[in-house]
Amino acid sequence: MEFRTHTESRSSGLIEDPQAPKEAEISVRALIRLDVLNVVEPAAGRLGQVRLRSTYEKLEATTRTDLMDPRAASDGVQLHQLEGRSIEFTVDERGTLRDIQGLEAAFPQEQSAARDLLAQLARGTPHPKAGIVPGQKWASEEPMSGAMPLRGLVRRSAFTYLRDEPCRAAKITGQGKAELVETGEMCAVIQTRSELIQQKRFRDPTPEDYRQRGLRTSGSARGVGESLACVSLQTHIVASVTQSSTEETDITVTNTDLGTRMRYTIRVRSESKLVLLTETPLAPR
Repeated sequence: MEFRTHTESRSSGLIEDPQAPKEAEISVRALIRLDVLNVVEPAAGRLGQVRLRSTYEKLEATTRTDLMDPRAASDGVQLHQLEGRSIEFTVDERGTLRDIQGLEAAFPQEQSAARDLLAQLARGTPHPKAGIVPGQKWASEEPMSGAMPLRGLVRRSAFTYLRDEPCRAAKITGQGKAELVETGEMCAVIQTRSELIQQKRFRDPTPEDYRQRGLRTSGSARGVGESLACVSLQTHIVASVTQSSTEETDITVTNTDLGTRMRYTIRVRSESKLVLLTETPLAPR
């Protein structure tokens, strides 16, 4: 897995630090092993489910900021500490995630964000139950409750089954580098285009957890993204996923007890690539 994110941020309000970094970039490259611990087959009144363990076998992370930032260095150290750690979780056939273990040790400061990411990965790419064929298009809509300090946000996604092509997976060479090789299987190539929008306009868009802490939020959020996923037609295993996205937020948080407010404007660009690593002999071409 390779992941890179570039963040541009500004803040203003009661407290403002002119020496705070305005731009930051983090790059992560990881080798992750996924073990299937247990499988429960579907039965009458019971969904099928699987227990998985995700282990960060190797991890490299670099951080860069326009100004010296001890917090960025700390984030880099925290990422390096993930090497060798595991997270266990159960996911059912609907993509529902539960019984997560190890998250507090792996992500002590970002458990909520990590939980959201795992849930997104577990859901995968939704598709019509009747099956899909090349050229077919479909869509989905997902509320983003809890992901941002505004109500009414949804992520709309449009999917297109582009074509079939030979599957490619990563193979480690003698120099320790990964190269893409054909596996002998055919893959369905699925394109996803998504957008983050405010579907509903509330007079007060403050989420309930912010309200309980005496805070009020207002502002806007939007984003766009695109991804390509290659899924084996034989095993239904995802061979690779590439994704890029941009999100922009302009949010003001007001403390109703103190009468103070802070405004945050953030723009995030991210790119990621996930490739299956094959250790099995390749089929003859």
